Amino acid sequence: MNLESLLSHLREKFDTPWVEAGENFWRHTWDSGELILMLSEDHSWVRMMIPVASMAQAQPFFQELFELNFEETTLVRYAIAQGMLWAVFNHPFQTLQVKDIDLALDCLLTLQTQGVTRCFEVHADRQVRLIIQASKRQGLSLKATLQNLERFYREGIIGDLSDSGSTIQLTLTRWRDRLERLWSEVD
Repeated sequence: MNLESLLSHLREKFDTPWVEAGENFWRHTWDSGELILMLSEDHSWVRMMIPVASMAQAQPFFQELFELNFEETTLVRYAIAQGMLWAVFNHPFQTLQVKDIDLALDCLLTLQTQGVTRCFEVHADRQVRLIIQASKRQGLSLKATLQNLERFYREGIIGDLSDSGSTIQLTLTRWRDRLERLWSEVD
């Protein structure tokens, strides 16, 4: 693949144009974000990247980001630059195929849409596993653990006392669902 065929393919994939933003650097923007294309100086590598979240949003989830980089992100990796969390695809330009670009674009757009939600889910599951582990060590049942969490929430130990009744119910439902899903996985 050469540069013109790469740019041509990317123009076909998106309705709005790609703008040359510098030497070996193109930017595509739309309502919900931007996608950046860069080539190395010698054109041996291509990089496509999309912002996912601010550093402030990402920082609490660094452990989960590293785990997801290893376990789930396939062709695309999380990276940090310029105060942002990015989803980044790197590939040798000489062996780049249309299918690589299309798969990378799907992954990049998925990670951008997810933001840090997946990281939060992994983090929350880890915390719930710790609660389950502590409950089981104390000999508590799932039902007793749920009752304790409900009491903690209603007393303001977890959650916010000013939450509306519907927010409290939604939160407790999420706790219950997560506890029920993970209870049998934890020894």
